[in-house]
Amino acid sequence: MTGDIDDAVDELADVQAGSDLDSVPIVDVTETDATVAVTLGLPSGNEFVDEFTKPPVWGANCELQSFLDAMGVGPNELDELVGMTVAAEREVGTSGLEFSIDREAVFGGT
Repeated sequence: MTGDIDDAVDELADVQAGSDLDSVPIVDVTETDATVAVTLGLPSGNEFVDEFTKPPVWGANCELQSFLDAMGVGPNELDELVGMTVAAEREVGTSGLEFSIDREAVFGGT
């Protein structure tokens, strides 16, 4: 258990002082037939991938569509996400500190 805490502390220490960890830049977007993977990058160089499942039918109740709408891009403009900043949430997971897109903040507009 102590090792997990030490790893999380080390990862936090790698982040530059004064950085806002409530929002992080999107550094890559990868699309497959079934998913869209959004890679979040920290100032420390650590990267975290958050995936959205592509729906069989696009619509208002589609999580990916809601994300793209909130970010102001269309399904054919995924590359435009790179360089944008997105709200992020963090938690200590099995491999240390983990970041993901804060869906509530992004979709709720907070």
